[in-house]
Amino acid sequence: MRRTPRSSEGGCRRGNDYVGEAASANSRTPFAHPEGFIEAFANIYLAAAGAIADQIEGNDLPAGGYDFPIVDDGVAGNAFIKACVESAQNNAAWIRLNL
Repeated sequence: MRRTPRSSEGGCRRGNDYVGEAASANSRTPFAHPEGFIEAFANIYLAAAGAIADQIEGNDLPAGGYDFPIVDDGVAGNAFIKACVESAQNNAAWIRLNL
């Protein structure tokens, strides 16, 4: 790995042009993305694949459910964002979040 004056004091960081070809080829996430970014999505896909396989095989729902967001989670997230926008438009007033 080669270092240049633009390198950070703590070492080289992924996604920068001073990182060598071998390091770049093995870096899965772009510069400024957290290290677990790809793994987080992989975990969601793995859980979803398990749910699909269970449905196809006729297996019962696991006791704790599956570990991925469902439509209700998206609806709650959108309600939260709507309340944030409404709060910002009203001088940061508290807004009741109805879920």
